[in-house]
Amino acid sequence: MLKVGSSPIPSGIGFSHRRNDRPNSASAARVVFLTNFLPPYRSPVLRSLSAHVLALKTFVSTKMEANRNWAADWDELDVDVQKCFTKKTLDKHPSGFTQETYVHLPYDTLLKLTKFRPDVVISGEMGARTIQAVLYRIAAPRSRLIIYADLSEHTELGRGRTRMLLRRWMVRHADAILVNGNSGARYVKSLGAPETKIFRVPYATDTSLYAGAMAIKKRTQATKLLHVGQLIERKGIVLFLHRLSAWAVNNSGRQLELILVGDGPLRASIEAINTPTNLKVTLIIPMAYSEMPAIYAQADIFVLPTLADSWGLVVNEAMAAGLPILGSGKSQAVEELVQDGETGWIFNPDEPDDVESALGRALSEPRETLAKMGERAREVAIGVTAQVATEQMIRAIDFSMNSKGRDVN
Repeated sequence: MLKVGSSPIPSGIGFSHRRNDRPNSASAARVVFLTNFLPPYRSPVLRSLSAHVLALKTFVSTKMEANRNWAADWDELDVDVQKCFTKKTLDKHPSGFTQETYVHLPYDTLLKLTKFRPDVVISGEMGARTIQAVLYRIAAPRSRLIIYADLSEHTELGRGRTRMLLRRWMVRHADAILVNGNSGARYVKSLGAPETKIFRVPYATDTSLYAGAMAIKKRTQATKLLHVGQLIERKGIVLFLHRLSAWAVNNSGRQLELILVGDGPLRASIEAINTPTNLKVTLIIPMAYSEMPAIYAQADIFVLPTLADSWGLVVNEAMAAGLPILGSGKSQAVEELVQDGETGWIFNPDEPDDVESALGRALSEPRETLAKMGERAREVAIGVTAQVATEQMIRAIDFSMNSKGRDVN
């Protein structure tokens, strides 16, 4: 029986590692990556990582979650789908939104790790799979464990005491921890992780796809704001639309258009909102990733009013396309990449006055200033690449393999 704070492996059970000497660099390591599924933005990083390690094996709980409009992109990657129980739940977040999530309970993780015998296990989502990864780390003490904490302080609000105790136990057994940014780092520090074990791995996208977006913008009288993402409560788009409508009423001489690219349960509610005559709302169904640069090119400002996001890759994309960001501070991408007043405007979506102030500042800027802010935003975005993310992961692997981690627990 699992007992938090002590070794859960009964005496007599153990695994011999595949060789006597543990390698001391990533290039000689057999690595396993454990995750729910592979979104398209994760695959390029793993392909890059596979070129820097001896072997990389990925175990996923499902090919793709039902509410994701993505195709599985596994080319050149060694991927296995695990045996797994999956349950769809509706979770109420302390910020007030309800979210549909899929809880995956892969039950063959420990068996698969035992067969592959990796030198390093990178385990995402601090749940059932990471518990099994910790058990493997204890049973095969010459192996190393890296927890990939793809989360932020805002996404993890309201977690129960039992879950927090389990996560503290996981963190104690981790040799290194990957986070997306400073919010994730603050969260894992609250679980007892020392700064020396934390490595920041930002989400990255292929910025070259958006290289031409700045050059093909078609200027119209209306200022165009763009949002890309699921039409769900967590994204905060309904609240933002009401506040944008109020701003438009008070500024009747301005022509505005809000372009929403996405789909979801709130689509009908958005279509039913009465907006003032000087605010046009255009809904576009999701489209192929290759077609998105042309959509970004139509806009003047990108908006992300999310109530909680562990990152928000659309921020990378929009900045690479030369758009300043009007974004919620509850997006870790906004916190990490946007400088208020220089590459965008940051607001608290829970505070109407703060949203109104940010709208006023953004929509008062002339287009020439917006274009200059977009240029600065692009300079930031092109520095966040899959190679940068890979380098951080390699640093974490090397650190874990050369640290004075416990070979015996």
